[in-house]
Amino acid sequence: MVMDTFRKYTVHHSINGSFAIRQGDWKLCFCPGSGGWSYPRPRTIKEEQLDLPPMQLFNLKEDIGETKNLIEDYPEKALELKKALAKIILDGRSTAGAAQENDGMEGWKQIESIIN
Repeated sequence: MVMDTFRKYTVHHSINGSFAIRQGDWKLCFCPGSGGWSYPRPRTIKEEQLDLPPMQLFNLKEDIGETKNLIEDYPEKALELKKALAKIILDGRSTAGAAQENDGMEGWKQIESIIN
């Protein structure tokens, strides 16, 4: 039997441990700021006491530079992607097949914001 290896979603992981999920043109980032490489970095957010939303939604077809957070305009898309990432994490996989244990979930601070 040939398994379908196509993934409906792509999961991203930033340098500081923040996650994002992408489906087609849409990308939902589970962090304020850039996630580590560019401004505003996590340390900068803290030092400058920036008030940034905890999640960001971008339409990459319209905004490849990820400059306009659309989370308030498309809350249903954000929720759909959030639920998809939660399922991937809880299933331990992003492909078809039986659920697998996902190592290292204990003490993982970000998991609560993703699965709840």
